Order: sequence, then C-alpha cells, then structure tokens
Amino acid sequence: LALKEFEERFLGPSIERRKKIIKKSDEDNLPKDILTALLLNQDKLELPHDVLMREIAFYLLAGAQTSIHSLVHTFHEIMIWIEKNPNQKTRISDPIFIQKCVHESMRLHPASPVAWRKPTCPVKIEKNTHLKEDDLLVMDLYTANRDVGIFGEDANSFNPDRELKSQQNLWGLTFGIGLHMCFGRDLDGGVSPNQETDPSKHQYGVVTLLIKKLFEHNVQRDPKNKPERDIKTERPNWGKYPVIFGEKK
Repeated sequence: LALKEFEERFLGPSIERRKKIIKKSDEDNLPKDILTALLLNQDKLELPHDVLMREIAFYLLAGAQTSIHSLVHTFHEIMIWIEKNPNQKTRISDPIFIQKCVHESMRLHPASPVAWRKPTCPVKIEKNTHLKEDDLLVMDLYTANRDVGIFGEDANSFNPDRELKSQQNLWGLTFGIGLHMCFGRDLDGGVSPNQETDPSKHQYGVVTLLIKKLFEHNVQRDPKNKPERDIKTERPNWGKYPVIFGEKK
C-alpha cells in the first residue's frame, strides 16, 4: 500500500515532469537526480517499472533515513560520554574526534542490523554448511559489530578512542562489504583519517559535519522532554529526541 501511494502521489507525476524536461532540454541543463539519470539510460538499463519504483524508494530511504538514524544515535552517545567524561568535553570541537565518535556509534547502531542474501546456485559456505538455491542467508551485522575478538572486551560500549589491531574498519560491517558495500559510505561516514590527514581538506562525511554544526550552536538535550524510543519497529531506534539550542559558539 505504501509503494502504491508513493507511485500515485510522487513517482508517477515526477516521471512525467522529467520526461517533458528531457524532451525540451539538453543534458547539461537537466536535473541532477537519480530518477533523471535512470530515465536517460532506460534504453541501456531496461528496468521494468516496478524495479525502477523500488530503486527510487530505496534511494530515498538510504539517502535520508540512514543518515538521520546515525545522527541521532551519535548525538546521544556523545552526550552520555560527556556526562561520564566531563573533563574531555572540549574534544568535541575537533572534527577528527567527532568523526571517530560517528564511526564508533555507527558500529554500535548499524542502520540495517541484518543483511539478507539468497544464492543463485548451490554453494558451500564453510565446513558442513551448504546452501541451496533460494535459501535465505541472514547475516547478523549488529552482533558481528560487537565481536569482542575484534573490537575488544568493551565491544558493547561506546569508546571513541578505540584502537583496532586488525585491518577491520572502525564502523565494522555497518556499510556492508565487497560487491554490496553501501555506495554512500564515504558520503555518510567520510574517509577514515590517518596520521597524514590534513584536517582542513579531510572528507568528514555528512553525519560528522551535522554533529559539528549542532555543537557549534550549543545543542543540548531538552531537560523538559525526554527522548523516546520508536515503538513502531523492533529495531532500537529513536522515535523522538527533543533538543534545545543556546548561543552559537
């Protein structure tokens, strides 16, 4: 029902508007959005309409809800960390440190806690595990991201100073891995810094920049309105997180 409403109210009219624009304009003056790109390449892609609809709907979800999810969780984790470490509060003025907080929070709170895959042919995973065609393989990213063998004995805790001995990413499997890795990883989480990173030229990612801007405006949790969990999903997400702002720093 939701996809049907999305089709009637948003996607259908949007497709018609873009088809008219494509006919009247040259490619340099066309809208820079995913729907226009798909329509321009329809002859090459040959996407059925239902696939096109799902791709656009998923793009909206992946491009908006996941970033909001990460933003709220990171803010909450930082505020709890500051309460426990008040003498280190000044560190939130450092965007490199904020990004480490973002990556650590993303590890603890992946936007998609599981990933599903179906093999297209029989395959042996390991030892005595055999999958038949169309078997469902569920990968528990949430639990994998808290593996004490990789992330240490405090793997279930928020530790922005976490150091890993392995080549594992600080955010774990939150963005997936391999062929199915999220193509928005560097946009959302940025590029991991190293000792040679120039802070003035670094790619921090959208979530880090949003958190940085919030603290520049002296953001605080609203003492009169407590945050509330989202009861419409089994995922441990926030449904309401009131904040207030003070004078800009």
